[in-house]
Amino acid sequence: MRSLILGAALAAAAAAQPYGTDVICTTTSQVVYRINAAGGVTTIVGSTGGQFANMVAMDNDNRNLAVLLFSPPSIVIVDPVLGGIVGTVWTGPPILTADYFNPLHTGDFFIAGTGTDNLKSLFLVRRDGSGATVLASGAPFANLQGAIQDLATGNLAAGDITANCIFNVTLGGIVVNTWVPGQVGPFSMTQDHQSGDLILGQGANSARGVYRFSHATSAVTTVAPQSVVGNSNAICFDRAPGSGEIVVGTSPVRRIDLAGMVHAVWSGVPATNTGMCFYQERNLVSVRVA
Repeated sequence: MRSLILGAALAAAAAAQPYGTDVICTTTSQVVYRINAAGGVTTIVGSTGGQFANMVAMDNDNRNLAVLLFSPPSIVIVDPVLGGIVGTVWTGPPILTADYFNPLHTGDFFIAGTGTDNLKSLFLVRRDGSGATVLASGAPFANLQGAIQDLATGNLAAGDITANCIFNVTLGGIVVNTWVPGQVGPFSMTQDHQSGDLILGQGANSARGVYRFSHATSAVTTVAPQSVVGNSNAICFDRAPGSGEIVVGTSPVRRIDLAGMVHAVWSGVPATNTGMCFYQERNLVSVRVA
């Protein structure tokens, strides 16, 4: 019964999501951009400070943006209407560098990065500003990048681009499973809300492209190769149109369907794209595990 209720909730969330919602992206500069449905690119904020704005996600208020800075490691809150930073959630230890992050169903955030002990780690950052703690550290992690809170388990799905695997990690920091999607090292990750399949962006080696990893069968299939999508370091999933579509790429950015067909190419993002999310998207995890 619980599965039926959750499935209905996900379907309702999918139906409510408007098609053409703007895409927010960050780059290897300090700029946060907005891409509208027609492909027009505007600047939300010209400088987030730090080395660069590594990732972006919707804050739990579904209005502001949470932006992850690589170094000094920080999460800052950006008001996309006012076009500026309006707060800092956290900065500094125990994190040395921050590679990837995403929101949790609680409204807090988790980060994949390197700790001040120089170990590859997963961290929990409290949205209330009370600080960051280590969830899991060291072996078996080698180079964590793409990571989300998995709809199917509620745990973290943390991609490792050196070990070419996905670690299934509880919110208590216990590695309970290791999924091996062939030679794909997930540099970026999103999820199909209907099937629960993980959508992987490989941007690190000769296997570049977009892949689908099935929870049900552990099979890995190619959605689109590098020749179609280019570098897949940034990826997000639009659950509105039909069975959903993937937005992926650096510059240009492409919108593709789950069969790998390209529906739009946006060339106006001027630098390497590192992270993307849909503006005013409801956090899928909060619906799935609530």
